[in-house]
Amino acid sequence: MFHTKENILTKEMLEPYKDLFPKGAKVAIKMHMGEENNKTCLRAEDVKPVIEFLKEQEPFIIDTPVAYKGGRHNCEVYLKTAKDNGFSKESLNCPVIISGDYQIVKTKHMDFEVCKEMYETEYMVVLSHVKGHDCTGIGGAIKNLSMGGATVKSKKEMHSLGKPIIKGECKLCKTCEEYCCSNCIKVDKELNIDLDNCWGCGVCVETCPHNVLTYNVSMDELLAEGAWASIQNKKVILYINMIKRVTLLCDCHSNSGKIISEDKGILIGTDPVKIDRESIKLIGKEIFIKEHHKDPERQVDFMAKQPSS
Repeated sequence: MFHTKENILTKEMLEPYKDLFPKGAKVAIKMHMGEENNKTCLRAEDVKPVIEFLKEQEPFIIDTPVAYKGGRHNCEVYLKTAKDNGFSKESLNCPVIISGDYQIVKTKHMDFEVCKEMYETEYMVVLSHVKGHDCTGIGGAIKNLSMGGATVKSKKEMHSLGKPIIKGECKLCKTCEEYCCSNCIKVDKELNIDLDNCWGCGVCVETCPHNVLTYNVSMDELLAEGAWASIQNKKVILYINMIKRVTLLCDCHSNSGKIISEDKGILIGTDPVKIDRESIKLIGKEIFIKEHHKDPERQVDFMAKQPSS
């Protein structure tokens, strides 16, 4: 795995990997192009060296719509937001595709609906902006592949399956209420959880000091399953993690909040587990635990346990 402290990706940094992709092959560039008005997400200049690196192939940028209202809630709206953020075929000389089509890949807990264009392409570059995330602690390559590679239906299912279950008598300490990122828990004379508005992050389960809550399956495990599903049918995948403008929140927000770490450069490799684990090491996992009350390595540990492709 290659690491540079530089924050600007260059074609030269990618040269050691030039023989990974055969000439003329279609190569999907999976990336998050940012919510409407987001100023800290990856920009067009971040992907241009990748497109230039793949000049002997047929690259295309790919992403999927989201499950909530905003600038990316369907394919048409997302294409406009992407263009406003600098991502278009005209400006990059590379197709930009937002897709709701899918191929079902069965995982342990889901019939995961993987973006069809991603699934059908045997070669892929996963370009990820490493940042914090209120539900998952961190967003890196695994998150980019999993939530980013899923249909709206599968995105919703991942959030739904991780919702908490009350299994014991609440001690009314209010830890879960304090840490709930969706503000759906209220503790007065008893524990009340608004499951309709719960995001299924599992923070309440993992931080309850009295072991009162559980879930059927954690979002971290589902993220790993989704990432695994998204890399099936692949011959080669190159991962690029850019650790700059490390914000509190995901690029899914118009304002991703404060910067929580200094820039740490760029990682390039062929293993999603190694590249996300090293990203966490460089930033320091205690930062994510402090801000989001969640160990960011949980999703990485689950990814490491996924079946061999």
